Amino acid sequence: MSLFNIYDIDDKDDDKSGSPPTVTRISGHVLVANNMSGAAIFELVRIGTGKVLGEVTQLNGDLATIQMMEHTNGLAIGDLVQRMHHQMSVELGPGLLTNVFDGLQRSLISSEFDRCKQIYVKRGTSDHAINREDLYEYKPSDGLKIGDTVNEGDIFGKVMEHNFEHRLMVPPKRSGVIVTILPAGEYNVDTVLLTIEQPDGKPLDLTMIQRWPVRTPRPSRDVIPPDQPFNTGIRVLDAFFPLAKGGSCILYGPEHSGKSGPAYSVGKYGGGTDVLITVSSGERATDAWEHIMEQDYISEYKKSCLIISPANMPGLEQTIFCGATIAEYFRDMGLQVTLVVEGIDRWTRSICDLSGRLGEAPGDNGYPAYLGTKMASFYKRAGNIDCLGRGGRNGSVTIVTTAVDDEVDPSVSKSLDHTQVSWETCMPLYRRRHHPPINYLNSTSKFHQALAPHFESWGHDYMDLINEAKAILSREYDLIDTVSKIGLDHLPEEDQLTVFVAKAIKDDFLQQNIFTSYDKYCPHYKSYWILRNNIELRNQARIILGIPKNISNRVIKWSSIKSEIGETLYQISTMKFADPADGEATIIANYRELYERIRNDFRRMYSEYVNM
Repeated sequence: MSLFNIYDIDDKDDDKSGSPPTVTRISGHVLVANNMSGAAIFELVRIGTGKVLGEVTQLNGDLATIQMMEHTNGLAIGDLVQRMHHQMSVELGPGLLTNVFDGLQRSLISSEFDRCKQIYVKRGTSDHAINREDLYEYKPSDGLKIGDTVNEGDIFGKVMEHNFEHRLMVPPKRSGVIVTILPAGEYNVDTVLLTIEQPDGKPLDLTMIQRWPVRTPRPSRDVIPPDQPFNTGIRVLDAFFPLAKGGSCILYGPEHSGKSGPAYSVGKYGGGTDVLITVSSGERATDAWEHIMEQDYISEYKKSCLIISPANMPGLEQTIFCGATIAEYFRDMGLQVTLVVEGIDRWTRSICDLSGRLGEAPGDNGYPAYLGTKMASFYKRAGNIDCLGRGGRNGSVTIVTTAVDDEVDPSVSKSLDHTQVSWETCMPLYRRRHHPPINYLNSTSKFHQALAPHFESWGHDYMDLINEAKAILSREYDLIDTVSKIGLDHLPEEDQLTVFVAKAIKDDFLQQNIFTSYDKYCPHYKSYWILRNNIELRNQARIILGIPKNISNRVIKWSSIKSEIGETLYQISTMKFADPADGEATIIANYRELYERIRNDFRRMYSEYVNM
């Protein structure tokens, strides 16, 4: 199958020896057509006079089961089926950024649609994804001349797109000797910039555009284990449950439990992202599009691309893989790309619906047995790679998905099988206005060991502090029932101290107001010192509480210790209000001064409590 996009129809005629393919059965968004001998899985078709787009999902003799990518209103038994002889592919090139597409890569802000003013594109509409009239300032790569050999992945030129350097690459599996080359200048995306003679002697014209099938991962030279932190600026995520560039993560929890805040930080600050690709589906996609059009946010996001699959478009799978393919394209330039998919659970439900209409035997909770394989084919598109071509470029795609459900739901459980990081939101925390409401007991990360050198560079004992803070929070959780029965004052002194420090960690470290200048992004040095001073307070207090009665000149209680160091405790509680804009050196100096004050307060207290 050729690498065309969904708007190209192959001139190859269908089999004329028999009857043309027609629709024989309609069940929702699933059709059955006859006379489809020679068709292939995932081949695109158009149905009826409205040319409604569909995709072959199952073959049985000359019968083909077709999943429609647009609504089927008005289709009828006997409608003609037009085969397109290729898979769904996307256009890749200048014009992707700042654009908004639907799930079939039809631009929602193109001049043809007059910016649409709505999310719903007319069914059967065909148009190029990338505007052919826009001109871009093209500059060939330095030293490139006729007679040079270029191989797959080589950068042969650059164009500027909204202050973004868009690198033009030789497509994968293509190479040859340069025959003609255009000089620098302004050209549209269809202009032939380079002509090469391939090893078989055939010429190949290279423009600014590539086309690539969405279900085929773009190749790379090698896969590199993720070892660079993907910093979101949220303390609980970056310290307790870190994500690495090239990793994959699922953010899940009950509906309306505060997933928007972390997802916003991932998109805005995530890991020094060069390009952000956002895929949204269902009612949230409709709301997002209406919000964008009302606020005119498109012009603000110069390095992002939004793909929207509205509620009336059943082809969620194509939408998600469209986003993955665009992300891999920018990755191949040597860029760090973040792919955020909102509502991955909608895709799994659409798979379940299609499976039921096909009459397949259900698996766990009614989902098909191959659900895990389907989801693995998407999550494996994440990765940190050595790019094809000269120059030693490294790129990455980091995938963050969101889902509305708990780990019992197959959409979440299967995602947990194929992701390295899980961030769970907690409804009780959300109701208590604890933001971000990340469940610090159930969330997980498998990147602590891979990122250990980075944590050590931020603080030699950073990992030890994180583990100790988690142990304190876990112990405090175990004490909840006891406190509710006998009260806090009846706990042993050390448990009272544990409960106090756990509350301080939750209030001053885990909670974060991303809408303030001082806390919208928290660097690691700030996170480290907040933890260090709180843990040092606990360690010093335990020394005082551990003084044997036979050498102490008074009864030692945690309540009396608190009353003596009230000003120090207040300063510890205000550490989060330090603004990173004041500079790292200034903030660390203030935190270090507070650290010494904690130690001095307890030295003085120790000398007072012990009989000399």
